[in-house]
Amino acid sequence: MKHTKFYKIDEELHNKIINAAYGDAGIFDKIKIYFLAKKYPEVKFLFDEYRATSKAVHSIEKEFMPDELLEKVKIKAGSKEPQKNSFFFDFYSFVFARPAVSAFAAAVLIIIIITSAFIKEPGFESQYSKEEVALANKQTKQALAIIGKVFSDTEKTLKNDILAKRVGQPINEGLNMVNNLFNEENKNEKLN
Repeated sequence: MKHTKFYKIDEELHNKIINAAYGDAGIFDKIKIYFLAKKYPEVKFLFDEYRATSKAVHSIEKEFMPDELLEKVKIKAGSKEPQKNSFFFDFYSFVFARPAVSAFAAAVLIIIIITSAFIKEPGFESQYSKEEVALANKQTKQALAIIGKVFSDTEKTLKNDILAKRVGQPINEGLNMVNNLFNEENKNEKLN
């Protein structure tokens, strides 16, 4: 009788098994899981279970919801009606809803302000002293430092609070719920 070692499956390996089963893993992870599945039965069992679940999920056909039903669901859920397309709403969505675009727009605005302050028109003499220009330069550097900190804080908030907690956590909970449903279904099928 052949005796195999028990292989400890940690969370990272478990996620790699799931990704490989769903076809989302990189080539090296797929190869690693393939060899581990050949060597360890518990890895093979998990991989086969998730692969069967993946096939079941991918075999589900899409059904389209009629617009009238979608509107009723929106009303019941209390969601707001989408605003009519307007230039202001489109501009706001494009510029201010994306941190990278808003950072670029702020940088362009600052560059325009700085260059317009230093470009001299012919026949125009500067009325500012060197001390005033130095003070304005110092204030500009401080303003840029503040803007940099705001964007850094925004990036941290986006990564840590929004993406990790508000997006990633519900997705993981949903996937766990689906996996639990399929595991219960498989148990019921085995009993019958």
